Amino acid sequence: MKRLSFVVALTAVALGLAGCQSTPEPPDADAVSSWMQEQSASDRPDSLATMAGAPTIASSSPSAEDAEGIAVDFASAVNVTAVEFSCFGEERMSVSVEVRGAAETRSTGADDLVCADSPHLLTHALEDALRVDATSTSEYGLGAWSVVVLGDEQ
Repeated sequence: MKRLSFVVALTAVALGLAGCQSTPEPPDADAVSSWMQEQSASDRPDSLATMAGAPTIASSSPSAEDAEGIAVDFASAVNVTAVEFSCFGEERMSVSVEVRGAAETRSTGADDLVCADSPHLLTHALEDALRVDATSTSEYGLGAWSVVVLGDEQ
């Protein structure tokens, strides 16, 4: 009977450990730096701006307003047609984008985006845009992200 109890206990521990998710290994810092440089060197003709940064840990940021983001201000109004989100690392990330114009502000975002499937196109149109804010979060805050603002100058 003791042997059966030991086997049951050992099986329970093994199943419990199998269910635990381990923290992913952080990506190589040089690889992250290289990826971010590639993102900022985008030469797409419809690219108005590129922003890149490290994600905020989702659990420490209950709302997008609390997460640290990056913003770009345009010298004159532009027409934003979409944003392209990419991320680097083994995680999934969420993104929040706010496009501000003189008379209107529009927000968009997506959750649980797989970095390996990047880029992710988020259709988001606003004429007369003056500023774009972007924020990204992930479970562990590892890797990097970028947002390319697509559109044309007026």
